[in-house]
Amino acid sequence: MEPSRERSISREQRPPPHLLLVSAPSHAAVRRVALARAISFAGSTSAFVALAASLYASTGSAVWVSAAALASFAMPALVSPLSGAIGDRHDRRRVMVVSDLLGSACFAVMAVTSAPLALVSVKALAAVVAAPLIPAAGAALPWVAPEGGLAWANSRLAAAGTIGSLIGPAAGGLLVAGSSASLVFGLNALSFLISALMILSIRGALGGTDEGADATERERGLAAGFAFLMHDRELRLVTMAFAAIFLGIGLTLPAEVSLTADFGVGAGGYGVLVALWGVGGLIGAWLASRLLRSWPSGPVLVVAGAGVAVGLWGTGASPLFGLALATIGIAGVAEGVWQVAQQVLIQHRAPDAIRSRVLAANEAVSQAGLAIALLVAGVLVNSLGPRPVFYIAATSCAVAALVLFASSHRHRAVATPPESTTS
Repeated sequence: MEPSRERSISREQRPPPHLLLVSAPSHAAVRRVALARAISFAGSTSAFVALAASLYASTGSAVWVSAAALASFAMPALVSPLSGAIGDRHDRRRVMVVSDLLGSACFAVMAVTSAPLALVSVKALAAVVAAPLIPAAGAALPWVAPEGGLAWANSRLAAAGTIGSLIGPAAGGLLVAGSSASLVFGLNALSFLISALMILSIRGALGGTDEGADATERERGLAAGFAFLMHDRELRLVTMAFAAIFLGIGLTLPAEVSLTADFGVGAGGYGVLVALWGVGGLIGAWLASRLLRSWPSGPVLVVAGAGVAVGLWGTGASPLFGLALATIGIAGVAEGVWQVAQQVLIQHRAPDAIRSRVLAANEAVSQAGLAIALLVAGVLVNSLGPRPVFYIAATSCAVAALVLFASSHRHRAVATPPESTTS
């Protein structure tokens, strides 16, 4: 069997032993990063629900809610080249901690203001200062993951983010209903501080400062991540496929609401449908670490893309709401597997000196697919109905899986070897 590439990469890209504060990476370090991710996601998603509810209550306009969504989700994509470069050029622990502290300050300000323009403006600023944290954490993960356990570490990180995203909206809605949005903003400010403390508690190096970058990588600067993605054939195909999958998922977002209305299950049914997607993501994150023990990431990505396509097609074709819940859960499982496998692939192939920029660039491309979908999804649902839109979305995902399969079969490419050891 071919030696594990993870082992060779981790030995080359981690610092000499005398620079480490601990003798080796550990499961505990990964769990602390994951806990920080869960806390941060729970706080941020609860704050978004509180912001949307507060804006609608004070203005009665969905335009302000749309503005809040753009501030929350579009701003990180717009600044992704810069946020990725920050995670490569500076110590990643410091980047994550400073990002958390600045985010905490922004939400503390939001807790003491109620003007819609001020709330949206500060939320946009909070999204910008928080943007470096995700790519920096992803780039740092190979430094703290146990040797041979990179898939396990990514599955824990993905599961933590999903759990936070499931808990946050429910908590935010209950707190707003029982108290006020200001309380939620204040609690989110506290969650950022807790996340910073969790990161600070991780001993050892986390990379950054672009040590080891060659002259070409430094000259490319902010564009180094995009350049690497486009020049690495395997990553280029996977990134384009991920954009197609996000395009499909984005098309289903407004279609889900319309589909549950067709089933006659109302808002409660819609909530259950969304929750099943999240639960599927949790299962997918757990499953991915097991699949990557035996399979290279290339075949795993092909199967995951096909799984999303099958799940979305089945949801559109389901005659019963219960069957639609099962198929949307399948799509969620497959998407969760994809997320972990793709992260592992990038962490294996991207040099540590530009890894944060590569992760940020990949995220920006996938978010572009989501943005395009959201621009046309409403019109498609209104003109075609929800079920044809699910079929279109499934087709986009199926094409992505077929392209990856045909490419890997033609070139006999193996994206990464199976994980040699996991926990």
